[in-house]
Amino acid sequence: MLNVRSLQTYYGRIHVLKTVSLHLHPGEIVAVIGANGAGKTTLLKTLVGLLVQQSGTILFRDRDISHLPTEKRLQAGLVLCPEGRKLFGDLSVQDNLALGAFSRKDRQGIKADMQRLRDQFPILNKFWTRPASSLSGGEQQMVALCRALMSNPEVLLLDEPSLGLSPLLSQEILKAIVSLNRNQGLSVLLVEQNARAALKICHRAYVLETGRVVMEGEGRELLNHKGVQRAYLGKGYDKIWER
Repeated sequence: MLNVRSLQTYYGRIHVLKTVSLHLHPGEIVAVIGANGAGKTTLLKTLVGLLVQQSGTILFRDRDISHLPTEKRLQAGLVLCPEGRKLFGDLSVQDNLALGAFSRKDRQGIKADMQRLRDQFPILNKFWTRPASSLSGGEQQMVALCRALMSNPEVLLLDEPSLGLSPLLSQEILKAIVSLNRNQGLSVLLVEQNARAALKICHRAYVLETGRVVMEGEGRELLNHKGVQRAYLGKGYDKIWER
């Protein structure tokens, strides 16, 4: 579904991604974990064309999209749900979701998807006409997720979906991601600071350090890896819902 080869990206003169390679099969949840500054968000922004890669190749469904503009990657089905939600605060929840479908032309399909999301996430109905800025952090994250889903993604790139949320709300967001993957076959590339939670719900994972992939493997395998435990999981073993 997604094949990234030797990706290199710079911020000005700062070399952030250093020959990063990874892949995502259809129907997988693949996590990318690492410390702050490892290049995780840079990776997602590069994949959707918000940052220009210096070199390397991005293949999406066997098509080279390395030089396509962001809107073309979006239309192809590669969709980013960004860190920090980035909602339009003065607009209603309904209008925020509608903006997620701005590149689509199928009005009936848009209407059907809007209703499907309301059925799938009933909490949306409680604040459907309210400004997005009046919602709690967890509610805003759910709206941001649904807005991304309105773009009809084949691969959803999720950047820190649990950032700033309580453990309970984080658990609800992760449950929603797993449900979308299981029930709709949605492929997900997940960047998540909560490494333990990410490794519990993903099929495979990559560890990113200072712009390089230093380890990869199945989620459970990395969850039990001594080095990963020491560097990213801490000593506690909190009870987080498991996939």
